[in-house]
Amino acid sequence: MAKTDLTNLTIKEALELMEKGKISATELVEETFKQIEGIDPKIKAFLHLFKEEALLQAKESDEKRKKGEKKKNGDKKIENLRKELRKIIDPEVGINIIDMGLVKDIRKTGSDKVEIVFSPTIPTCPIISFFVNEIRKKAEKLGLDCEVKVE
Repeated sequence: MAKTDLTNLTIKEALELMEKGKISATELVEETFKQIEGIDPKIKAFLHLFKEEALLQAKESDEKRKKGEKKKNGDKKIENLRKELRKIIDPEVGINIIDMGLVKDIRKTGSDKVEIVFSPTIPTCPIISFFVNEIRKKAEKLGLDCEVKVE
């Protein structure tokens, strides 16, 4: 593929190139972080970057794509849950728990069961129970039985 500025692609364009095997999710994430790392020291737009997690997820996505795996119907429930969890805002910071990286993992453990790994910014966070209760409410709203593991 001719050298393309991956950071100027739309989501749709990037997905089409990945589906055709012309770029990988890993390449896209790496290029995005290069751009962020070049600009952010000047503008300080990010509190924290989760580069390692993003690269790990991109690698997993690339491996699934190579194997020809498609999303399963159960993944729709996880996607919907992730959308609901974005509505839980940390009152001290004003950012949702997904974008803050507090939700480390969401695993399906059964057809309507999920396990969520939640990691507060500090172990002594005074509102852990608030977050855990809100996470459970969002899961129950979608008909999911939810176990929250705090790490």
